Amino acid sequence: MNETGKVFVGTHHRPKGRRWVYGQFSDVALPAAQLLLEQSGLNPTERGNPVQVVRAIASIVITLFIGSRTIS
Repeated sequence: MNETGKVFVGTHHRPKGRRWVYGQFSDVALPAAQLLLEQSGLNPTERGNPVQVVRAIASIVITLFIGSRTIS
C-alpha cells in the first residue's frame, strides 16, 4: 500500500491526474477507525462485511454532521 497516489479529476474527455495523500498511515487513522467501529454497535462478524461497515460509519458521520448544524 502506498501513502500517496494519483486521483483523476475533470471530465471524461479531459481527465487530469492530481497527486493525493491518502493519510491511511497517519497516527490518528487507526484509532479514529477503531472509535467509529466501537460506536457503530456492529458485532465482530458484522465488521467483516464491508457493506455493513460503510453503512454504519456513514450513519455516524451523517448524525454528527446534522448535530453540528445550527437551526436558525
